[in-house]
Amino acid sequence: MGELTRQFDWSTTTLGAPEQWPQSLRTTVSILLNSRFPMLLWWGKSLIQFYNDAYRPSLGNNGKHPGALGKAGELYWPETWPVIKPLIDQVLDGGEAVWSEDQLIPIYRNGRLDEAYWTFCYSPVKDESDQVAGVLVTCTETTNQLKMVSQLKLSEQRFQNLIREASVGIVVLTGLDMRVEVVNKAYAQLIDRTSEQLLGKPIFESIPEAEAVFGPIIKQVRQTGEPLYLYGHPYHIYTKDGIKEAFLNLTYQPYREQNGTITGVMVLCQDVTEQVMDRQKVEESRAQLAQSLNEQQKLIGILDVSNEFIGMTGLDGSVQYVNPAALRMLGWDTIEGKTIWDMLYEEDWGAARKILAELLHTGRTSYEFRFKNAKKGEPFWLQWNAVVNKNETTREVIGFATVSQDITQQRKVQQALLESEERYRRLSAHLELEVYERTSELASVNEELAAANEELATSNEELTESNELLMRSNNNLEQFAYVASHDLQEPLRKIQQFGDLLKDQCRAELGTGVMYLERMQSAAGRMSTLIRDLLSFSRISTGQASTVTVSLANVVETVLIDLDLRIQETGAVIEVDDLPTIQGDRSQLEQLFQNLLSNALKFRDAERRPQVGIWLQTVPINQLPLLVRPARTAKNYYRIDVADNGIGFDEKYVDRIFQVFQRLHGKSEFAGTGVGLAICQKVVANHGGDITATSRPGAGATFSVYLPVV
Repeated sequence: MGELTRQFDWSTTTLGAPEQWPQSLRTTVSILLNSRFPMLLWWGKSLIQFYNDAYRPSLGNNGKHPGALGKAGELYWPETWPVIKPLIDQVLDGGEAVWSEDQLIPIYRNGRLDEAYWTFCYSPVKDESDQVAGVLVTCTETTNQLKMVSQLKLSEQRFQNLIREASVGIVVLTGLDMRVEVVNKAYAQLIDRTSEQLLGKPIFESIPEAEAVFGPIIKQVRQTGEPLYLYGHPYHIYTKDGIKEAFLNLTYQPYREQNGTITGVMVLCQDVTEQVMDRQKVEESRAQLAQSLNEQQKLIGILDVSNEFIGMTGLDGSVQYVNPAALRMLGWDTIEGKTIWDMLYEEDWGAARKILAELLHTGRTSYEFRFKNAKKGEPFWLQWNAVVNKNETTREVIGFATVSQDITQQRKVQQALLESEERYRRLSAHLELEVYERTSELASVNEELAAANEELATSNEELTESNELLMRSNNNLEQFAYVASHDLQEPLRKIQQFGDLLKDQCRAELGTGVMYLERMQSAAGRMSTLIRDLLSFSRISTGQASTVTVSLANVVETVLIDLDLRIQETGAVIEVDDLPTIQGDRSQLEQLFQNLLSNALKFRDAERRPQVGIWLQTVPINQLPLLVRPARTAKNYYRIDVADNGIGFDEKYVDRIFQVFQRLHGKSEFAGTGVGLAICQKVVANHGGDITATSRPGAGATFSVYLPVV
């Protein structure tokens, strides 16, 4: 940044050449450039910008750097200016520094508007006359730290949910006084207490009568670090109704911290009183009861001791948890950086996306699906049972949970049976008489040939009828196009021409009637525009796109030349990435970008200078948003974002805006027919892609075009 600052032509700014700068500015810039802490300086009435290398990463890639250097702050921070400008004014007016911690200030970078959190200080910088001449920003971005805290809270919430809803009684005791750290409803019911009565208190303060029996057991597990299992163990407690006596199956597990230190004991318990009493009363059923107790013991535990494939993923496909059994099946050592796509073969990604879309719609699903083992390089099959995972408070879908069974052996048995049946069929066929076999095959072939001939004749008749129907439909469409472009337009032209004659020759006689005449001509003009738009929509909907090599960079350049007058009138700033060359119809693609850029200029905020960016990135199929459904399948897609800082719209209308005649604003606010975005959707579909939009009122809009990479 020091090199860029020295090379910059400061004579083109309100500050003038560096040798003309006041000493206070030179000193502040020197401190800023030599600091390793992120700093930015706004100087003068225009708030000209300086920043250092430590601040540079906050601007992202393909965004504000290096264009922000030496420019007025308001020009380069339109998305955050309503938030930060009052703070700047407060410092400039009062000379008092302002400070904020973990403040949400969105920033446009990396081709999109990011929600970012900052801890910052705005400090006054005074000139030689002891007047505040600038604002020095020292800041650090805390977005990642806040996200990490949020994820930890979410993970803790899920763990608490699992514990709370478990049918087995669970309690975690920590510290030398065996204080209750975690307890679920099932455990509290076993000892006739509530979770609130137990939580945060030493366990034997609530049930002192159990300390003599269970205190030494808990102490032993904590000291040795070895788990302990007790089956049919008797216990008694005092309740409001008297002494309660029962029998429990108990599992004592040492509770370890991340560093391996044992800080407590986890107790799992299940009431088996009824089974124990039956065993005592009916001696002859002892063997059957023992088997039942053994089966009950196998069910005790938590997710990590299950042999089934158990896992949870986020809505973006990131793997958040899998149990040890799942790790073994997948051949993974860790889940760090893993996604659901790492579990699957690439050729199955398309089918998996459809299943996940169905899961989002229905809330649960069950499929037999193929997964891969990373170490063995061979597939295994699961009966994949999944449900959506929802936020406990907002009930918003935040991911997926699955409990699945390994059916690889069943699949192998089924395949072996099929192979055995095939071998048996072949052996039986060889045992038949050769003459009979050949005679039968010949007769079958003759019958199939006759049936095929009949089907072929029927298909030819149907094909002929379809061709005739298609020709009639195309003729009708051509006649409609002729009527729309000639016969319907001619009366409108006469209305406008005769209206001009009446205004020129009879203005005095018409008096106030001129106003109605002008309204009539305006309505005729809107009708003419609507007919032209409908004709364009009809041609794109019914015509086939000619496939040639088209440079999207040249297409956008042509559109910008057509819109040059509008761009100059609005003072818009247009930024364009390097765009690719694709196979498509140049005329339709020009209509696509013409409509998108015209809308960006039309729906601008009157109080802001229009900022329009056309950004490019390549997206693999497994990273496409689930709601994006391209018309043609490909491994990768070009994502072209057309982003503006205009008035925006509510995203609940995102499906409505791509329909014909659908408008979100009155004709008196913004001119138009409501056909432009419908044409955009047709053009993108003709090229095998899809289009969607994201926006917020007052925060601009981004239209994302997805086109397959051929």
